Amino acid sequence: MNNFEIYDDFLLEEEYERLKECYEESKERLRNGYCWHTWDEPEKVGKIILNKFKASPHLSSYVVMSGYEIWSNLHAPSWHLDKDEDLYHQKNILEFPKSSIVYYLHVDEDLKGGELCTEDITVKPKTNRLAVFSAGISHKVNEFEGKRVAISINPWMQIPLAYR
Repeated sequence: MNNFEIYDDFLLEEEYERLKECYEESKERLRNGYCWHTWDEPEKVGKIILNKFKASPHLSSYVVMSGYEIWSNLHAPSWHLDKDEDLYHQKNILEFPKSSIVYYLHVDEDLKGGELCTEDITVKPKTNRLAVFSAGISHKVNEFEGKRVAISINPWMQIPLAYR
């Protein structure tokens, strides 16, 4: 995939309600930083999103992956690349996940700011919206006022150095 895709109304209502329940059970862990999961682990939040995502015919290559990082940002990260952080800091090697995925679980209607930005694209946060973009794309989130719950997932073909 070499682009940026947006899926509105990504989850059906029953899938969305299940994801909200799972997020409530996991939110403290997800807010405390990156978590690594192999595909056969029982982690639920990422699997609900990835299972739906992998079901799309043009995304079948996601069936093969070693695992994924998942986290939830409550702040607005500045410009960055999703990458194997330890490999970069230890050996100055850039290695990227298969893609970057952002799912908006909840966005207040009166949210000000909070857009996901690349050099070319600005995505307004919207409840039940999924944004997927190619690896190696620099991105940030604009500062915001209000509540915005975003779940970020990086699927990896190889296990990042920090988790080996």
